[in-house]
Parts: sequence; C-alpha cells; structure tokens
Amino acid sequence: MKSLNLNKTSLGKGTRYIMPVTVMMLALLGGCDAPLAENVSETNNILNEKVEDLNLFSNDRKVSVTVPADWKTFTSDKIPALLSVVNKQGDYNFVIQRNSQDDVVSDITLEEYALVAPNGISFGNEVMLEATDSNTTTIIDSEESYMSEGSMTYGGMATNYISASFKKEHHYYRALLIIQHELTEEDRVLFHQLISSLQVVDNQPNSDRIDSHSTTQVVKDVDKEVEFQIPSSWITKFKQNKESTIKAMDPTGNELLTLARYRKSDFGDSSPPLDFMADSHIEYISENFKDVKQLKSSQEEIDGRNVIQYEFMATVGKSNLGYLVSVFDYPKNFTIIEFIAPASTFEQTKKAYQNHTKSFHEYP
Repeated sequence: MKSLNLNKTSLGKGTRYIMPVTVMMLALLGGCDAPLAENVSETNNILNEKVEDLNLFSNDRKVSVTVPADWKTFTSDKIPALLSVVNKQGDYNFVIQRNSQDDVVSDITLEEYALVAPNGISFGNEVMLEATDSNTTTIIDSEESYMSEGSMTYGGMATNYISASFKKEHHYYRALLIIQHELTEEDRVLFHQLISSLQVVDNQPNSDRIDSHSTTQVVKDVDKEVEFQIPSSWITKFKQNKESTIKAMDPTGNELLTLARYRKSDFGDSSPPLDFMADSHIEYISENFKDVKQLKSSQEEIDGRNVIQYEFMATVGKSNLGYLVSVFDYPKNFTIIEFIAPASTFEQTKKAYQNHTKSFHEYP
C-alpha cells in the first residue's frame, strides 16, 4: 500500500467512487449545535445553593460558574461542552467549551478562535456564526477575552449569541450564551454577570483525558446487515446517505466514528483490489487535508476478511486531528471504518478504536 503523498495524483477509473467517509464541519473541538430546549436531561452539579444563585462545577471539575437559582445543568448530543446550563424557560443556554492548544493550528489568533463556528465534530450539521460586533474585550478569570455577538444559524433555525474567548496555558476557552429571542441589553448584562463568575479550576494538559470506552454497546445498521461494538455512552445515527451506514459521536463531541460501505458492482465488470481502495482513500486525504502525516499502516484479518489499517494526523480547518482508518474487503462490497479524535488524545484512545474495529461483523 502506498504511503501518503502530498502531491496530487490520479488513480484512474474507479476513483470517483471513493468519497470521503466523513463529511465534517470541523471547526474547533468541543462544539455546540445551537441547543434547543427539548431533550434536556438534568444532572446534579449543584455545590452551593443560595437564595439568588447557584455555584456550579463541570462534572470533571475543570470549570465553575455562578448562575441564577432556577437554571439547571444538562447534557445533550446537540451541545458537547465542559458545562452546559439552561434557564427554566429554555430561552437561554450557557455553555463553556475548551480546546487543547495541541488540537488547533499553531498560528491561530484569539480573534480567529473566537469567530470560528463552535460546532466541533458533528453529524454534518453546519453551524454558522455571523458576528455583528466583534471589537470588544473583557476580562475572564484574569485573562483578556475577545468578545463576539451576532446570529447563529443551525439546521435552518436562527438564534442569537454572545461569546467571549480567552487563552490560558495549554488551552483555549469559550463562553457562549445562546439566546432564543432578539438580543437585548438585558442579555448583555446577564452574559457579563455569568462570565465574571467563570473560573478555570483544572487547566493541566493531563486533564484532557477520555474515559468513554470502559463499557460498550452493540449497534446494528437499519438493514441489520452489520453489527459493531462502540462505547455505550456514544450517540448513534444511521443511514446518513447512500454509502454511510453508521455515524456515532461521544457526548463531548471529541470523538467520531463513521462506517461506510461501497458496492463492488458500482465499479463495473471488474472491481478493484483492496489496496486500490486504500490508496484511493489515502489520495483523497492527501489532496484535501493539510499537514498530513502518516504514522503507520498494517494488514490485518478481522471478521475473516483482509483489512488494511492505517493511522495519520492531519489539519482540517483549524483543528489538528488523529485518524484510524480500516478498509475491509468483502465479496460484494468494501467497508471503510474511520475513528477520529483530537490530536492531543488520539494516542490514548487509539487502542480502544482498534478493539472496537475488531468487533465489526457483516452478515452474509
């Protein structure tokens, strides 16, 4: 199998069938998909309750913030973040997001970080920020913060937002207030009250750990032709398009799985060999991603089939990501499985990805 080649080449007939397994809106990790009031599950993070406010910590005690007494913490696949809070009426969502500096391009400025759409690794749902005012700064936890406000369009739904982004050693942080009504001066006052209480409790790089692989669930595609073990906490989507069979994401938005199948009959009378499929996928990566660095490749046997597996790092948008890709050769189709994670945590999660891949099975 060829190594990653950053020079554009052509593999001839059949290449047109090899599309990217993942079509991602990859901005910065730990993103937010313009949260809605539904599907909110409460969590009990209340540490100190006063008459007028609550002091809340994130589950992993990385950040804390003080909010009005009737606000509740929640988790949702729409809002991967360190801490997410919603008011009783559901028209305010306040989220705190964090990115390791290793997971973003080295030349990014704080202003660029602040204005990138905060939707992370999503299911292709595009989040767009339209900043109308982005020239002000404030102080959060002793750090100068870059502010932005404007509108946010998600899935055809328009909301408004106010955000403030700042940098500490090892990490970037973003505080984001999403507002389900027209932005008012009262909203700005509320936002400043929230961010004035925001504190970073644990900023150490070793706190960027991922613990979502301890238990697993078995998922099957809608046609019950394949099955797969993935972490039990992951959220799964099925049949995204013609080729994509399964997509899954961890609750924090930091890890993504895609599984796609390509019919050999689409290639005409003679289907290409396995190494052609792997090379075609590598060629796509080399031409469309930046700073691509292949780590290793190997040939495996999984589910009784020949598999080519390779790892690489790449820059997509402003994010640095690690990929584990496995290309399976079945009698009637090729199957490609991708696991994607931030560069800073890829090595610690790679072994789990390999084990999940070994559990894959296609029914005859």
